Amino acid sequence: MENQKVTAADIEAALGEVYQPTVETVKPSRSWTWTIVGVVVLLSLGAVASLCFAWHFTKKHHDEPVRQQQSTTSTGKKPDIIHQNCLNHVAVDVYHMWARKTNKVSLSVVDVSGPQKMLTQIAKSTKAAIHLHASDRLPEKSSPRWMSDVDQSFTKGGLRLEDNSILIPHDGLYFVYSQASYKLFCKSNEEDNEEESSNIHLSYNIRWSSPTSPSKTKRFLLSGVKTMCQTKVEEQMNGHTVYDSIYLGAVFQLYKGDKLSTESNHLADIVGRSSKTFFGVFEL
Repeated sequence: MENQKVTAADIEAALGEVYQPTVETVKPSRSWTWTIVGVVVLLSLGAVASLCFAWHFTKKHHDEPVRQQQSTTSTGKKPDIIHQNCLNHVAVDVYHMWARKTNKVSLSVVDVSGPQKMLTQIAKSTKAAIHLHASDRLPEKSSPRWMSDVDQSFTKGGLRLEDNSILIPHDGLYFVYSQASYKLFCKSNEEDNEEESSNIHLSYNIRWSSPTSPSKTKRFLLSGVKTMCQTKVEEQMNGHTVYDSIYLGAVFQLYKGDKLSTESNHLADIVGRSSKTFFGVFEL
């Protein structure tokens, strides 16, 4: 055999036939790109929706007082909107307490056209209740004269009217409420020549007394005050009549023999109509 020399070129050629490249260049997929873009778009839409909701909610609450003020000035009257809303909330809250305890029907079937009507309806469905009206007769020394079993007034379950006070028949949780409506004639204080008319301060209270209490003095259970005739002198040169009311209501733990009574100043200015001035208690 002839001697043959193996060169570097021959080795490269031999190895090239055995080892083949196994890694290929692959183009990047576009699916992940579109996924990221979609997520960014969704987050942007969510942020925009949140901003729109917050703007709408803020605008709604900002516009409500303006609408209430416009409705008040357009009619020339100043209804006690806050007082009426509070009274409605008290009546609704009491109804829910009563409904949960007695498993009665929902609020949707109850006539909520007026707080007094709702309270009267609840009272008639309880075990013990009383609802009194103010009499047109001369009032007591410091309180309206109350009467029962006339018009919508009634007594039930042991609660009764005694010495112009409500007598509690047994221990329990009771809702106590009352309203006094006033009709006043405002006039300017010409003697002092003041910028403002002479204010009239009204007070209306519900007092509590108990035979087991060491003190026989009637204590304040609920109290309300209000100032009337605050308009300027030039608006009432010939005087004018104003109407307003004070409402009281809350839940108390009362005991057998307790007595509840009312007290007010300006008794001669109290309107003695059944829907205007009333006093009541019902057991929860």
